Amino acid sequence: MRTLETIKPACKVCFIDDKNFNRVIDILKRDGWTNVSRIKDVEALEQQEIRDSHVLFVDIQGVGKKMGFADEGLGLIVALREKYKYKKIIVYSAEEPQKIKAFHKGMNDADYRLAKDTDPYEFERLLEIYAMECFSVEQCVERLYKIICKELGYAVDREKLTIALANVYNTKNFENKNLSKLFQISNVSLILDIIKIFCSIP
Repeated sequence: MRTLETIKPACKVCFIDDKNFNRVIDILKRDGWTNVSRIKDVEALEQQEIRDSHVLFVDIQGVGKKMGFADEGLGLIVALREKYKYKKIIVYSAEEPQKIKAFHKGMNDADYRLAKDTDPYEFERLLEIYAMECFSVEQCVERLYKIICKELGYAVDREKLTIALANVYNTKNFENKNLSKLFQISNVSLILDIIKIFCSIP
């Protein structure tokens, strides 16, 4: 059974920040989050650090420039969300709240927002919440349950979803035909990313 302590070393976290942010990163690593990295900006959405990460922390100032986003980090977040629907994205900023474009789509596309000077504890607390959401069996099944029930229009058996998820985890067979049969849903794209993220760690 996966616990937070087994998830920590496997969960890949990337900070996108043009400035050193070791005051938070060093504490996360000390507390067992060994797969934490920082990049100064994003050159392409398919960049390995982005593609491999499960949780992204994005500063809204000074990043997004290499890809030409006028709104810098906020524009980058919009693009990241369109490309990676189920990655967890947390936005943070050193700007005063009244100066931030609160109604920018990038703010809404982020899963959460933080002030840059927030205590490191808050960064880690959010990371714990989102890592468990991505990788715990119970929470993954619950997310699948809600999506599939909404798509089908009726309730499905959570136990059967758990068995189906275990099957995919063991076989690593992500073919549409296989997933459609296991989860009894024709539009596999609705659940594919959730399943792939769940299966991406031991």
